This record gives sequence, C-alpha cells and structure tokens, in this order.
Amino acid sequence: MAKKSEASTRSRAVTVGSGKKPARGTVSKPPQRNARRPVGYDPSAHGALGITAEDWAAVSDSPPLSDEELASARPFAEVFPALAEKIRRGPGRPPLDTPKRQVTIRLDDEVVQAFRRDGKGWQARINAALRKAVGL
Repeated sequence: MAKKSEASTRSRAVTVGSGKKPARGTVSKPPQRNARRPVGYDPSAHGALGITAEDWAAVSDSPPLSDEELASARPFAEVFPALAEKIRRGPGRPPLDTPKRQVTIRLDDEVVQAFRRDGKGWQARINAALRKAVGL
C-alpha cells in the first residue's frame, strides 16, 4: 500500500479574507466588526496624514453625556424622518402591487427573432401580444 505524501496529509492554514476555503473540518472565524475599542493616536497612521498628537488630543476629548443630555436625546427616526424612511426602505425600486412572474417558455426561434429585431423591450412586447391574444 502506497504511503501518502507528507504534503497531502498536512492541514493548510487559511487566513480570513484570503479567498481560500478552509480545510475540511476546520472552522473559519469571521473578523470582528464594529468592535468597541478606544482609538488612540497612532503616529505611523495619523502622522502620515499630517495629524499631530496635539491635534488628536484637541478633538478626541469628548466629555461623556450627562444624565440630563441622555434623557433629552430623541430617536434618529424622530429627528430625521425622511432619511430614516429612506434607510429603512433601502435602495432600488419600490415593490410593485402586481409583480411579474418569471416563467420558462419555449418559443420558435423565428418568433423570438421577430420581437428582438425591434430592439430593447422585446420581452414586454411579447407580454403585450400574449395579453392581447387572451383578451386582457
């Protein structure tokens, strides 16, 4: 019986976000998002942007909110109702009252080519022709 090579029996390390799938049986841990951690002055990152430690200290010392300020806070949707509605609804078209239904239908090639010949909207024209044929 042939012995498996050492390379085939070794498990491979996979880094998060590398695009590679983890080896069978291993659990991939997703990166933490929105973790609450204090952000301090980083000379290598902030200094490269021209931000000094004094600049950082001047804007990063926000005092905590008082109980009175917290009690007077209002919900985002109350303060910005139009923006809150837009965020809730999300991007794209609003849903239709009578949405179209996707079906698969086999048509003669000549029929499809005749509708496609007139350009964009050929599927809508087929729909209109079918509606007319059934009396809708």
